[in-house]
Amino acid sequence: MNIAVISTEEIRFVDLFSGIGGIRLAFEQTAHSLNIESECVLSSEINTDGQLVYEKNFGHTALGDIRLIDKLPEHEFLLVSINLVKAVAQEAIMKAFYFTQQIYSNYSKA
Repeated sequence: MNIAVISTEEIRFVDLFSGIGGIRLAFEQTAHSLNIESECVLSSEINTDGQLVYEKNFGHTALGDIRLIDKLPEHEFLLVSINLVKAVAQEAIMKAFYFTQQIYSNYSKA
């Protein structure tokens, strides 16, 4: 496997939808294994319980709702949790379930 090495001594990253910081931890450990310093310049997590665990794990509190952040600071990497995909999928499943209920309701009246 080929890994591209960035020609800088430090990389800055933003951690969005950070949860308790699993993606950040993996990213930082990978950077460290490549002898690259990394700095999280902004993190965001809307869940207050997640924010508390994130603070315990990393020493600073993730900002809240991403929609309230006007501008992201300079960064080389943007980390985004895949849990966002889970939320979208759950919404799609609920819509499909509702649609199925409507079809069944209309069919049973006929």
